[in-house]
Amino acid sequence: MAPEILARIRNAEWLVQRLGHWPAFHDAEVLRVVLERDSSGGPAASFLIHVWNMLSEVDQRGYYVLDKHTLIEFRAAGLLECNLVDFNHQNVILELDVITELVRDQPVFRLIISTSYGLSADILAASLEVISVRPCDASGKLEGGL
Repeated sequence: MAPEILARIRNAEWLVQRLGHWPAFHDAEVLRVVLERDSSGGPAASFLIHVWNMLSEVDQRGYYVLDKHTLIEFRAAGLLECNLVDFNHQNVILELDVITELVRDQPVFRLIISTSYGLSADILAASLEVISVRPCDASGKLEGGL
C-alpha cells in the first residue's frame, strides 16, 4: 500500500506494530461484517478480519509457517457506496486494496476486497480506521478466551 494512503488510515500503525508491516491480506478471512445506518460519522461498515504473517520457512508437512495470528477490525465511515456480495461460511480474501479518490473535491477511501472464496466488497467512504488489533489463535479465536 502506498505510504501516503497508509498515513491517512487512522491507527494503521497498530497493525504495522503488531505484524512488522502492513499485511497483504492474501488468504486472510473476513469473520464478521457490521453495517450501521447512523453512526457518529454517518453510515458505516466494520470488518473483522483474521490475518497473519506467512514466514519463508516450512513445517514438517511442507506448509509455510504462519506467525502472529491477529484479529483486526476496520471501520469505514461516511459511506458513499457499499457493495457486498456472497458473504458465507468462509470468506477468504485474495487481495485487499485501499485507494483514494476525489468526490466533490474531497478525498475519500475506496476499500476493495477481492475474494478467493466468499465475500467481495467495494466500499467508498469518507474515513477508514483500524478499530482494534488483537492477538488470536490459528483459528481466529481470541487468546485467553476474551
